[in-house]
Amino acid sequence: MRNSRLEAQILVSVDELVQAAISAGLREGAEREEAVSRGAELVRQMGDLLVEALEGRTQHMRALLEQLVAQRLPDRKILQSFGTFSRDLEEIIDRGIAAYQAGRAVTPEESPREGPTEAGEGRKEEGEGAVTGRGGDGGDETYDLLDDAQGATEAPAAQERPASPPAPTPGAEPPARPESGPWRNLRLALERAYPGEEIKENVAVRGGKLAYFLPRLKLGFEVGNGPSDWRKDFFYRQAGIQVVKVSVHELRNPFSLAHKLRRMRY
Repeated sequence: MRNSRLEAQILVSVDELVQAAISAGLREGAEREEAVSRGAELVRQMGDLLVEALEGRTQHMRALLEQLVAQRLPDRKILQSFGTFSRDLEEIIDRGIAAYQAGRAVTPEESPREGPTEAGEGRKEEGEGAVTGRGGDGGDETYDLLDDAQGATEAPAAQERPASPPAPTPGAEPPARPESGPWRNLRLALERAYPGEEIKENVAVRGGKLAYFLPRLKLGFEVGNGPSDWRKDFFYRQAGIQVVKVSVHELRNPFSLAHKLRRMRY
């Protein structure tokens, strides 16, 4: 599957990147420079894979790399023994991204994507950073959470037409189904744990889907016991969304689940 292949390639390269940064921290002079250059070349070669995973958003390359490196590290404290790991990693990523972007700039097939459109200056790509879901009146609403994560505090704005949900990820869990019994139990638990909060059902988010979403708290809920998906986690984090995964077993008793959620209150 394409996404599985993409993830495997990126994670293998990230492991090599970590080794290069560790190696740079243990060396000096020409040997350190060689390790840094090797790591920067890895980042440059990963460029197209990262951009594909980010759906073309080159501005998030550094954030995604740093998140993936953090996930692959056993413990930051352990790495203190490897010299200046954080500084070396930052230098490697900076040089690698710069080399990748320089290569894209001279590629004749590439055409500039920046600049105002006829419809208006600074218009975002359709669907970028958007979260869509059902409101209490059944209407579709779109939330620009990426802007909100950067400091905006405006309320969600309604769109004239609903945004299309993202294509399902191969091998991912089935879409949320709030209308079925166990999902109703989750809603009951949420209503008890978060009284008065607006609850959106079956919310489409860039990278995945949430069974329920609490807009004011930026809190989402998924159902299932599957492994974490780093790509979905990245987009959620970029949008400022905290996601809680609830197991099917926990849904059997909504009152016990509500008690657990109250103790977790974010």
